[in-house]
Amino acid sequence: MVLDLDPGEGAGLAECARVAAWCREILTDMGLESFPVTSGSKGIHLYAPLDGSASSEEVDQVAHELARALETDHPEEVISTQSRSKRTGKVLVDWSQNNGKKTTVCPYSLRGRLRPTVAAPRTWEEIEDPALAHLEMAEVLERVEVEPAAPAAGEVRIKNAAIGLNFIDIYLRTGLYPAELPSGMGQEGAGTIDAVGADVDNFAVGDRVAYVGSPLGAYAEYHTRPVTNVIKLPDAISCEQAAAAMLKGLTAQYLLRQTYRLQGDETILLHAAAGGVGSIACQWASALGVKVIGTVSTAEKAERAKRNGAWATINYTQENVVERVRELTAGAGCPVVYDSVGKATWEDSLDCLMRRGLMVSYGNASGPVENVNLAILNQKGSLFVTRPSLFGYLGNREQFETMCADLFDVIASGDVHIDIGQRYALADAGQAQQALADRQTTGSTILVP
Repeated sequence: MVLDLDPGEGAGLAECARVAAWCREILTDMGLESFPVTSGSKGIHLYAPLDGSASSEEVDQVAHELARALETDHPEEVISTQSRSKRTGKVLVDWSQNNGKKTTVCPYSLRGRLRPTVAAPRTWEEIEDPALAHLEMAEVLERVEVEPAAPAAGEVRIKNAAIGLNFIDIYLRTGLYPAELPSGMGQEGAGTIDAVGADVDNFAVGDRVAYVGSPLGAYAEYHTRPVTNVIKLPDAISCEQAAAAMLKGLTAQYLLRQTYRLQGDETILLHAAAGGVGSIACQWASALGVKVIGTVSTAEKAERAKRNGAWATINYTQENVVERVRELTAGAGCPVVYDSVGKATWEDSLDCLMRRGLMVSYGNASGPVENVNLAILNQKGSLFVTRPSLFGYLGNREQFETMCADLFDVIASGDVHIDIGQRYALADAGQAQQALADRQTTGSTILVP
């Protein structure tokens, strides 16, 4: 059962919290446990799990009666009808979300605000707190103290020296990518092994290592994990370099050397050229002799992309990307577009390709691409599209080691400089994620325990 508590003009979150407590009393008397969620918009949602024996129509009727009973008991504070003219100073107990034909049974928080707030499960103690407020994105991360787990067979425990920050961390936290919550966060880091489990032959205490991928939990002083996708670091690679480069650098490796293997005579389009992956990919492609056209959002980021080897940049806030690409390529377009932005750049990216070009959509910074009409690929020149991910390329130990060796070689040779644009204390991980989501970062960002 879902109850949406929506404050009218003159009412606020405090009034919603008071009504939520009344709802809880009734639900408890019905034998139902209720769970509150601040919606990230204005009010509070209550969720009460059911046993599945009732139809949506029956649940809808019960929720309606509950709302009317509250209005009868508290006529000055509660209303159960949608009439806006009667809602001033009151809280609407919206019971209609239980209708089987409704689609808005989940919290939402999309609002045009300078500092958007997010839907977040809360405890009843929080709901009863007079200081209750909606939470910003950075505030839904909680720092906890736990005893570092001893490594089991096939595992090592790593004392982190640096931890990488990536968009996938935000995707997992916001639910775009599924994860079992509550959960640790982070998928890459580097440090020193301080304990080794049974049946581990290739690693020893004191080894400097880096790692990437599951299980989550890199946002920690110590991370216990299987030796899968753990690699010893060459002397020429520092822990900070590795933490900043494992996920982003290996992403650049599979994009440039596997998904579309660059030969050195191409002109390509790379979105977010001043970002973490973009900074590495610009340098790597340039070292191969490729002309990189990089999209950026500011003049400062354009300069950074050019320092990293971009042949040309396009400020998409001021220039038409498609027109500039056609101009720079004498109308030919690009054989490949590497797009980590997603929804906002999908159409433009397709229009920047030459006939039979490849669209590599490898990220969702602006949201996932949806409702794709495959016929458009034909209409725009028999185009190809792929949606790869790093972990689809890390198929086995041999492939992982080969990709790491390729990455470490270009770093050690100086062809690729790992640009650490920001360093945050581990305790400030929420602020770091907010800065990344707001596109306020350049290069790579690391967390330092």
